[in-house]
Amino acid sequence: MIWLVGLGLFGSAFCLFWGQLLVGKLLLPLWGGSPLVWNTCLAFFQVTLLLGYLWADRLGRGFHPRMGVLIQGILLLMGLRLLPFQFGLCLQPEGAWPPLALLADLALGAGVPLFLLSATAPLLQRGLAARKGAEQQGLRDPYFLYVASNAGSLAGLLGYPLLLEPRLSLAGQTHLWTGSYALVAALVLLSGVGLLASAAQSTVGDPDPGSLAVSWGERWRWAGLAFLPAGLLVAVTTLLTTDVAAVPLLWAIPLGIYLLTFMLAFGGIHPRKWMLGTTALLACGAVGAQVLGWVRPGFLLLLHLVTFGLVSWGCHSQLACRRPPVEQLTQFYLWLALGGSLGGMFSALLAPQVFETVLEYPLLLGVSLAVLGGRVGRSLGLGLRCPLLL
Repeated sequence: MIWLVGLGLFGSAFCLFWGQLLVGKLLLPLWGGSPLVWNTCLAFFQVTLLLGYLWADRLGRGFHPRMGVLIQGILLLMGLRLLPFQFGLCLQPEGAWPPLALLADLALGAGVPLFLLSATAPLLQRGLAARKGAEQQGLRDPYFLYVASNAGSLAGLLGYPLLLEPRLSLAGQTHLWTGSYALVAALVLLSGVGLLASAAQSTVGDPDPGSLAVSWGERWRWAGLAFLPAGLLVAVTTLLTTDVAAVPLLWAIPLGIYLLTFMLAFGGIHPRKWMLGTTALLACGAVGAQVLGWVRPGFLLLLHLVTFGLVSWGCHSQLACRRPPVEQLTQFYLWLALGGSLGGMFSALLAPQVFETVLEYPLLLGVSLAVLGGRVGRSLGLGLRCPLLL
């Protein structure tokens, strides 16, 4: 059962990221190839993930976790009726704000299948932790399976532009994605049946999702720690693709680093204390390079990417250390998704309307240093934020 659930997690995450990239490719002829399209797609993905995690949390509270997996599998199969993707249903009206019109097109053309895929990971993890013998197998703490989910996301991110996109037409990619989606739906449905079969033999009482309360302060800390890397992801992507180097597929590198830091943190690999000082120095260097207008792509790419990676790793490690018991798993992922979606919308939608430059990047770095670096980090973070605000 563990390998089946792990395969379902990997496959759903792979399809989710592959679907996001395919959606962006399908939209390029309609909306053009500016960074606005990618950043809006990224913000849409984060909001869809939030809605999916909200559905997983509601489903987990309304039904037993094992039954929730079975229901999710049935819904995934029903989602096949909405495939393949169809865009151009909501083209930009004259005078409309482009991101809003693009979001409407995304919601109508791809919203439901991606929403259903996004809800799968927390439901599978929660369902596996509730099966018979979970405590003996160490599955009462199933967060390690989040590594499989992010590995699937990383495989989709790298596999699509390197293997699938160059070899298949858009029509072929769309049909292959539909078939892969059907396979994932079948795996989730199989997992649900298997979990229910194990429940029939179990004599252990069902877990109570409300047995351990989590304070609102802790929930907002989860959201804040997810907000910073997600906002930095969009900000550093915008900075690199507009001010440093307009290299094809450069946007995939920050997203790959973002996923890798999740895998490290929830795999139990955390940054050492001395790395926090290094992160603070690199952040100061990155902000200084931006303010001075240095444009040496090789050096600056490395500086910004390493700084972003260390900050994201630190935030995600704090999240992993603050993870609650399995009874609150879906709630934990819900608040992570809330913080991630707010961070993405801040950098992708709000910041370009407020700032004339990519000012959100140094501001988020300053806040991150204050969160991660203790007294020294707070001092450096304040030192970075004050001049920028002026």
